[in-house]
Amino acid sequence: MRQIATLFVRLQEAELPLAKLDLLLAAVSTIFEATTCCNGQQLSADDFLPVLVMVVAHCGFIGAEIEAEYMWGLLQPSLLSGEAGYYLTALCSAVHVLKNFSLSEQEGGTSTLDWDSSTMPNCSSVLRVIIPDEYNGSIQTRTLPIRPHTTTKEVCRIIAHKARITNAQDYGLFKLIDGEGREQTIRYHGGEMNFL
Repeated sequence: MRQIATLFVRLQEAELPLAKLDLLLAAVSTIFEATTCCNGQQLSADDFLPVLVMVVAHCGFIGAEIEAEYMWGLLQPSLLSGEAGYYLTALCSAVHVLKNFSLSEQEGGTSTLDWDSSTMPNCSSVLRVIIPDEYNGSIQTRTLPIRPHTTTKEVCRIIAHKARITNAQDYGLFKLIDGEGREQTIRYHGGEMNFL
């Protein structure tokens, strides 16, 4: 944990957004190394966000939101495709989860993050999707970190990255209504995620 905290401090001290991104990816790599089981089994991508939330809170990475927005604003979009964009989005989602947790505590509610039940907190920083696995003839459930104002195209790109889909342009988000699939767009209204 100390090594990750040091990387977060260095990230906050770095001036260039690319250096900040490199340090974020180094922290992510360190998290994966630290959570690797003795039999070599690594943390799954769906389990990464709860671990990142815990790490950000435990390390006291108070500037996480500002740092993430700084990187989103100044890095070339081409650099944020794939892994880098996914983990930067995960950082934003972790911050969002922690902010919502803090707000509900301040309002007098009893907030707990129940990660063991394999359900994410009910907030707009994550999206659960179901993806058909054509190779195995099964269905996969994925948890995606998303940011406010995320477009359907960006969600499809994240899904393609997580599910290792090479032809992402052939996929979209659909809602089944009376047996008919309708393509979805994602909009934010009042801090809540709505599918239109």
